[in-house]
Amino acid sequence: MGEKSIPPKSKEERYKEAEKLKAETYRSIEAARMKLAHGLIEDIEKQRKLSSVNSLKERINIHLKDVLDYAEGIISHKMDLSLSFAEKELTREAIRNYELIREDFREIMEMNNEKLEKLFPKLATHFENRVQASVILTNLVMEEMQMKAYSLRMIP
Repeated sequence: MGEKSIPPKSKEERYKEAEKLKAETYRSIEAARMKLAHGLIEDIEKQRKLSSVNSLKERINIHLKDVLDYAEGIISHKMDLSLSFAEKELTREAIRNYELIREDFREIMEMNNEKLEKLFPKLATHFENRVQASVILTNLVMEEMQMKAYSLRMIP
């Protein structure tokens, strides 16, 4: 009763609709291919970065072990504030390695210097006695542990 019937479409109209659907399907397939390619590129980049982060993590672990072993020796000489030549050189070497690790961290995390300074301010590295060296080494250990934690969170 009151319902209108839809007139049948002509062969030409059905052909045009089929062509539109076909074109849309091709666009959808091409978009899916692009998304897949982009996803593969992202996965490869994550793997590259993961490898770099793992390498950095291992360097930090080794450096932290060395620094902690060395720092224990420095702290155990409570009565003598002066450092031997060897102790000074070991402290300087720990600081140099810290600076190299810090620079590699910045590069791997693709940070500019400002962001690095904001997250991990560069430590004061001047020391003249055992107490100052101990403070520097303690701060160095803490910062490297924070860098390690930060880098692991950045990789999914």
